[in-house]
Amino acid sequence: MRLNFLIKEMTFLRYFLPLVMFANKKGVKSRFFIGRSGKYNCPSHSRSKDCLSLISKEHEVELLPIEDAKKYDETFFLIEGVGVDYLSSSSKKISISYMTDFVGSIKSYYEKVDHILMASKSFVTEHDCDWDGVPNPSDKNLYLGDVKHDIMIDRSHVLEKYKIQKNKKLALVIFPRNRDKSKTDLSKIYSLLRNSDYSIIVKTRGKDPVNSEKLRGDYYFEDFSWFPHTTMELISISDVVINFGSTAIEECVRLKKPVINFAIKPFNLPLKFLYEYQFCKNFGFDVVESEFLDSISFFENELLEESFNKCIEDHFPDHGKNSSENVLNYFKLI
Repeated sequence: MRLNFLIKEMTFLRYFLPLVMFANKKGVKSRFFIGRSGKYNCPSHSRSKDCLSLISKEHEVELLPIEDAKKYDETFFLIEGVGVDYLSSSSKKISISYMTDFVGSIKSYYEKVDHILMASKSFVTEHDCDWDGVPNPSDKNLYLGDVKHDIMIDRSHVLEKYKIQKNKKLALVIFPRNRDKSKTDLSKIYSLLRNSDYSIIVKTRGKDPVNSEKLRGDYYFEDFSWFPHTTMELISISDVVINFGSTAIEECVRLKKPVINFAIKPFNLPLKFLYEYQFCKNFGFDVVESEFLDSISFFENELLEESFNKCIEDHFPDHGKNSSENVLNYFKLI
């Protein structure tokens, strides 16, 4: 028996590799069925191929073309239904939700998969969506935890890996989409952070590069590492996170990092329920100097552990458990 995974985007690795690593401990190996997506995170890019080759050697993962998947009437893991049409009708199909992407994509794959793994029940019940006949919540949904958090991130290793000096406090700016960046005063945010003795780390996605040198902060990264993913690693070493409605709020909660959020997206705030605790200060478009500095001071002087724990207890009942073990035991794969 082997675990089987469909990979058309390298960002899927944050969910797949924790399962692979736990299965290896139980003597169960894995196969990756690799396909092209044409996106910035496509496995066909040279850097992605090198990454997959290293993973194959380190974790004893067999790499196969996605077209071969139909030969195996076994259990397959996929993300948001991506690649489901490559599978045989008799295989078991387990789709893992990717943050809140299911809100827009679930109706395209709901009938084609057997189970859908959700990070928590709150992710479903807090989104009042028209899914064109898809039940919300659905009996196909399983709340077995979020496997991407089954990894340990070593702070000193991350600082060395990214060549970041810890001689100042660190503020991570999760850069907004190019569509939204003009809606608030990023230069003012940077100035206030520097005046408060913070070094600025800027993280963006490969498809949204920051072209302005002055907005790249003191350290600038796109998708430096697929696993552990760059965003999670940089959140883990930061003292505060500046967010612009990104669903990375979930990683901030689980890694217990305070957040200053600017709601500048042209739609309702995703995962709004995670922003309603003391560890998060919420702003609109305007950067009000006194309020911003008060937020920084609050985070530096208040103990936020209770606030984080309350949020995790409310929305992530898997906290403290091994979600990969939960998933693999549930499907009797180990």
